[in-house]
Amino acid sequence: MDGRRRRLTFAGVLLAVLTIGAIPVTHDLLQAAEQEVSIEAYDRTANPGVIVAL
Repeated sequence: MDGRRRRLTFAGVLLAVLTIGAIPVTHDLLQAAEQEVSIEAYDRTANPGVIVAL
């Protein structure tokens, strides 16, 4: 019985840590990623929906 209680306690603590850690990760993933960059030049590709920015 003691070993079972120890495993259940470990599983509960592990679940709590993973849940607490998942909150900020989920928050960051759901936010829009915005980053300003300057583009000096670009090249067109054969695919009209794709350009290469330099």
